[in-house]
Amino acid sequence: MEAYEFGQKIRERRESLGMSQHQLAAKIGIDQGKVSMLEKGARKIDVVKELPILARALNCSVGWFYDEKGDSVPAHALVKQFFPDVEFSELDLKRVAKFIEPIVESYVKADPALNEKVLNHNKVSGE
Repeated sequence: MEAYEFGQKIRERRESLGMSQHQLAAKIGIDQGKVSMLEKGARKIDVVKELPILARALNCSVGWFYDEKGDSVPAHALVKQFFPDVEFSELDLKRVAKFIEPIVESYVKADPALNEKVLNHNKVSGE
């Protein structure tokens, strides 16, 4: 998916929730200018650090940004980001996700600042 298309999905979802760019920025811990850049496709999102937080703020799954099936496996989004032109079977995606998810989880836990951010976000969102 092109950065512009991705940004348009963010904007459409944000607007459907009646949320301003300032409100979304506050929920995900960035400034409004970066939200604007995301929506215009001028800034890419880090699928490991930022995408799960963005998805929670917009009350959707990570996979929603990538397909209409609403795939909620963050690892699938990560695979699609790194291999955008490769068509994976559902079985292959599951196999790769099974490998990637523990790595991503350990990465978050190993970074105290990132771990704190995720924990605080989960408390705020009621998870």
